[in-house]
Amino acid sequence: MRHRTFNVIVLICGALFLVPLRGAAATIRAPLASILTTFTNGGDQAHTVAVVSAIKTSPRLVEQLNDLAASGLLKGLAINPSGAGRFQATHQNGVISLTPQFIDNQTPAGGGDDALRSEIGARDIVFVLGYMASKLRTAQDVTATDTKMMADFRGLVATTPKGQSSDATELVKQSQEAHLQDEARAYLEGWNDEIDAAMTAKGGLLAPREAFQLLKESRNTHVLFEAALLSPGDRLIPIGTLQFPPDEHNRRAVVSVLTHTTVPDFQ
Repeated sequence: MRHRTFNVIVLICGALFLVPLRGAAATIRAPLASILTTFTNGGDQAHTVAVVSAIKTSPRLVEQLNDLAASGLLKGLAINPSGAGRFQATHQNGVISLTPQFIDNQTPAGGGDDALRSEIGARDIVFVLGYMASKLRTAQDVTATDTKMMADFRGLVATTPKGQSSDATELVKQSQEAHLQDEARAYLEGWNDEIDAAMTAKGGLLAPREAFQLLKESRNTHVLFEAALLSPGDRLIPIGTLQFPPDEHNRRAVVSVLTHTTVPDFQ
């Protein structure tokens, strides 16, 4: 299904931006459709249905998962009670796993205020899936970086004269930087999917104050919130859709927060 796109000019922080409004949801294509069917038919439907429903709220996330599945990088989704990792989510051998505890925390039952909390909770699931999709996409590059670092370290040790210690400080810094850049990219991709879900739910247009409030109140975005409040020149720079492109500047802003923040993500 093709997207029908409309443009609206909005004023953000004194600047004019052209904001695209989507007219149709993204289509779940094979092999992602098969992956989701297997996922929901595998039992524990209370959790699997909540995850699939959340995926469908963000056309951007759907397209990311479509691409990952088509490339063979995404092989499945799973509910894993013993899962760990940041946001209680992991990926292994192409399978993204979420814990039932994480999903329960996002999807309260009932109506009234709980209905609104469910909508917000679904966007939190979108954030984590967008974060994990980014991690899955870059996993091979990160592994290659680690492999190269270990090879360089062995070479350093082999060429260090006997009786002297090997100084691997620079190698460790390079490895840490690569992992921090990957982490920053994943945060940004998760947020972009989350705000895409919010824009889609509203019909496409999200006011700057609404986006800022979403960034402030979401469970998993305190790092991005802090990065958006850095000094001018260092802070996150949005594009017209109020998303943060994972470019070098924005990754650097997130890395600066990741290396100094003492506040853990709300799990």
